[in-house]
Amino acid sequence: MRYIKTYENFYNDDDMAREISMLLDSTTVERFEFDPIYKDTSMFRVYEVDGEVEPDRLEDIKAYMLDEHKLYLHFYKPVYFQRLTVKENRIILTEKPIEDTCIKWLNTNYSGIIAVDSENYDNYKIYIDTESNAIMAINNKSNNIAIDASKIWQFFEQQFGINEDKIRNLIKEWLITTYKFSENEVGHIIYFNVNSLK
Repeated sequence: MRYIKTYENFYNDDDMAREISMLLDSTTVERFEFDPIYKDTSMFRVYEVDGEVEPDRLEDIKAYMLDEHKLYLHFYKPVYFQRLTVKENRIILTEKPIEDTCIKWLNTNYSGIIAVDSENYDNYKIYIDTESNAIMAINNKSNNIAIDASKIWQFFEQQFGINEDKIRNLIKEWLITTYKFSENEVGHIIYFNVNSLK
């Protein structure tokens, strides 16, 4: 849904789009919907915003959203040399900091994955979801972990602009807190087409 700042649009159904537009003095604010491949994304409320946003103004709006709405604001300005499809700046609103919300997304969508032995590679355990999609693979000798590129890694990188080190930290925290991995069981984390290891 696109919000354009005109008198008529003050009666728009999405009050938050109107409020963001007024706070940023932006021409358009559009509610963004994720691709269904990312499953349940209800913990993220995302808006695409055209135009530049000054850093000082952004900090004021972050404070306002937290004070007025108890929402955390994460701003994502796409970097065009990355392998991204995002074209507009994004404002992501969450009830907790973005890192905690990403862990919640992992738990909501992938808390029921189960380990099976790889049929083709002796040293790998493959973690599959309820639809038998490979989500993660672990090398039993090195403890290196491959995370599915299209369903998990790219969600964090392309939709929110989270860098590789932070993605690794998120996944490590998720494995330790949700799956009770020890620190020693979590080796180097990479993204990969995990289905090819089944």
